[in-house]
Amino acid sequence: MDRILIVDDDDDTAVLLRDSLRKLSLSRLGNVDFALHSHRFFREASVVALSEQPEFRQRFAVAAPGLVFQASLECRGSVEKSETSNRTRAAGVTLYGTDDRLWSLLANEGVYCPSESIVLNSRLADELRARAGDEVTLWVELPATIPRDTLLGGQEDQTTQEIRLYVQGVLPDSIGAGRFDLQPSQQFPKVAFVGLQMLQKALNEFVELPFTLCRNEPHWVPPLRMAVKELLDREKHPFYANAQAEFFLARQGGRTVGRIAAIINKPQPSALSNVAFGGPDLDTLYVTAGDKVFRRLVRRRGVFPWQPVKPPPPRL
Repeated sequence: MDRILIVDDDDDTAVLLRDSLRKLSLSRLGNVDFALHSHRFFREASVVALSEQPEFRQRFAVAAPGLVFQASLECRGSVEKSETSNRTRAAGVTLYGTDDRLWSLLANEGVYCPSESIVLNSRLADELRARAGDEVTLWVELPATIPRDTLLGGQEDQTTQEIRLYVQGVLPDSIGAGRFDLQPSQQFPKVAFVGLQMLQKALNEFVELPFTLCRNEPHWVPPLRMAVKELLDREKHPFYANAQAEFFLARQGGRTVGRIAAIINKPQPSALSNVAFGGPDLDTLYVTAGDKVFRRLVRRRGVFPWQPVKPPPPRL
């Protein structure tokens, strides 16, 4: 990483500092000349339409779609070091969802573009003490309806998506992709790359799971995806004005086998702080809100996290 020494406050030093920062930022971008960034999602078809415009072809060679998220990672390591005490975590990670179009614009020195795995830069790998073949858990911070840097932003609950992946490789400091950063900064970034299609699928897995599990069931009638997304939208659907919900995916042996929607009406205006099953048969739901504890007998039983669960066969 370039180091800048400031010796006085004259104009020549300011120019030197500015030029050094510019050189540092351009070296991290590789062959990326222009980035169009939004806190909301673009349609990938927009990238194709943009690249077909005559004005675009006169100025640029290629348009590459991508996803950018803030994320946190936990390294579980290999099998021989997977104990909880050896797990390491890293926050403030910039995650890029990429495919061959964007990967070809970065100085990757022959490192393959990730597809179903994750590639870390050296700073992130050192903080996690991770190497190729280790398993990592990725928590992706999903964008809020209102940007957090606006006047009304930051009032919504933070929504994250959990993804488990294996480390494909580590980008050394000498490779431009290992320093890729859209934000100019003197700090060496913590960067991770995953496959664009895999990331798109993972972020939409809760909606798409029934289509995967029931695709061979002749009597299954698939719902409209748009209707399901509207029902799960906690920012827009009126049901969530007086209720809270969390959505979970059930995984067993690395495979997603079911989904769970935990929905409960707010017993009082204050936010829920904790929800847990209890009782001798784990059939009592306990909820804490404010300074009160509520309980309700339910028709479903909770499970202990250390006990494996075999989902029942679908009743169709």
